[in-house]
Amino acid sequence: MSEPARVLQRAVRQALREGDTGEARRALARLRRLDAVGIGTRMLELELAIAERRWNEARAGADLMLERFPRSARAHYLAGREAYLVKDYARAEPLLRESLALESTGWAQRYLGKTLTQVGCFDEAEAILVELAPRQPWCKLDLAWLYERQERTDRARAMLESYLAEHPDHAHARRQLRRLRRIDLDADTAIEEAEALLALGEELPLDLLSSYLRALLGHGRRDDAATLVAERLSAFDPRQACQLGWACRELQAPDLALELFLRGFDHGVRDFKFLTALETVASLCRRSAELIPLYEEHAPRRKNLYGRLHKVRARAEGEG
Repeated sequence: MSEPARVLQRAVRQALREGDTGEARRALARLRRLDAVGIGTRMLELELAIAERRWNEARAGADLMLERFPRSARAHYLAGREAYLVKDYARAEPLLRESLALESTGWAQRYLGKTLTQVGCFDEAEAILVELAPRQPWCKLDLAWLYERQERTDRARAMLESYLAEHPDHAHARRQLRRLRRIDLDADTAIEEAEALLALGEELPLDLLSSYLRALLGHGRRDDAATLVAERLSAFDPRQACQLGWACRELQAPDLALELFLRGFDHGVRDFKFLTALETVASLCRRSAELIPLYEEHAPRRKNLYGRLHKVRARAEGEG
């Protein structure tokens, strides 16, 4: 490879690290003119497709790289990262393990730790992320999510506080820490704080809204919880609706969870756990038929829904 091509490869990588996909695209176009078919160029094309969330192209590119370079640790890592980002954790895990078997790299270790967290293998995930954290401080954010999944919110807060001590301007970490502090509000405090804001005509931040909803359901104020959801449902974005839907599902309010999951479908559709939870609460409410047109609409873009449609139709028939 010529020196100008190496310089352009470094420029693409630097732009991708900085999140500047426009500059990465421009540098990659120049690189193609010098080295159109080299493995480095093809890997950077795949990495850019992932960064720009062009998922169909990324999956096709990942499959091609694995076919052409089956002994490439980077090909397996990028394929695993793409699978993780579309929430296909069952595909991500073996790809990342194979990448590490071929060559141990911190990035592949981190994504394996993140994947294991998502599938509930907490002990192995924690061991990986704790080892990486001194070299990759952002792993503290991954550990915070792992501890939250385990309902160890004190450990999750400690990780976020440690990360913010080094990176005080990290907006996402600050938001997560505020949210965890809200979660720790006791039910009476959450109700008092939320209802004081509502009395002033103010909107509730999502973290307080979640605590308030949990508190209402925990206090047996189910009608008030239903009113809260109904009045605000159309204002929730899909991500917010999914978060609140999980809370309602945990608190045995399947009808509220269903309404919120339906609102959040576009956010959760790539996550098989979300789809399973959606189908479960729909069945509990004897409303599986409502999923059929939704799945039919999205199936041309989400092929996995075709297989799930058979089960949903069968459940709907059984509900009569």
